[in-house]
Amino acid sequence: MAFGTVGAGSSEISKSFPSALADALVRDPDVAPCAESAHAASNAAYASANFDFSNVALRSGARMVVVTGGGSCVCGNVNCKVAVFVQHGNEYKSILSDYGIDWKVRPDGTAVVTSHDSADVVLRTSYRWNGKIYEVSAREMVNLPSNVAKPAIRNVTFAPGASSAVIRGDKLTLGFEDYWRFSARAGQTLTLTLIKRDPHFGSVSVRSGEATLGSASSGVLQVKLPQSPEYEIVVEGGDASFSSYTLNVTIR
Repeated sequence: MAFGTVGAGSSEISKSFPSALADALVRDPDVAPCAESAHAASNAAYASANFDFSNVALRSGARMVVVTGGGSCVCGNVNCKVAVFVQHGNEYKSILSDYGIDWKVRPDGTAVVTSHDSADVVLRTSYRWNGKIYEVSAREMVNLPSNVAKPAIRNVTFAPGASSAVIRGDKLTLGFEDYWRFSARAGQTLTLTLIKRDPHFGSVSVRSGEATLGSASSGVLQVKLPQSPEYEIVVEGGDASFSSYTLNVTIR
């Protein structure tokens, strides 16, 4: 069950859980129901049977413990739990909880978790350690066949007072989409105009949560926005070749 990359100064991966670490782990909302349904003799017994852990010493002297795994109850879609705890004596405080197929904690405390998205695409999340908590510093999508990386999601940025903006992309393939986020009021109209596209371009769509509000493969797409405040523009490639595009976004 062991996976990932152990940071410098760390111990070997272990399965013999300290009771206090196991108690902290089963308080994770993703783990708690599985621990309860397992009816193990103790939290330590449950954790030892389903998880591994590694000790990581940072340059600052802080002691981290990275717990990975979870078994069939916790894991899903090949991604398993990656939880990081800071250790103070016999106490463990949860500072990061994610899912992934690979992880690393560097000596400066920076953490990177890679999760499976599809056969050809993984998501890579980088966390910055400020000495007290972890904060997300970057999220990238990585196309494995080409090793090309790009932001997992970008914001549509409007100049002050402007209602239109231009967005561009050049790392687009089928299954390796571009995601753009924007805010608007309910009742406003979004107009997307494809200024430039190439033969490998697929389509552009507008989404609100899981609902698709409209899509087009060329020309102009107009959508009256039914609710507020967050929406996504999703741009898809038409085949396995990289495609580029230029798109005008107008909200009125």
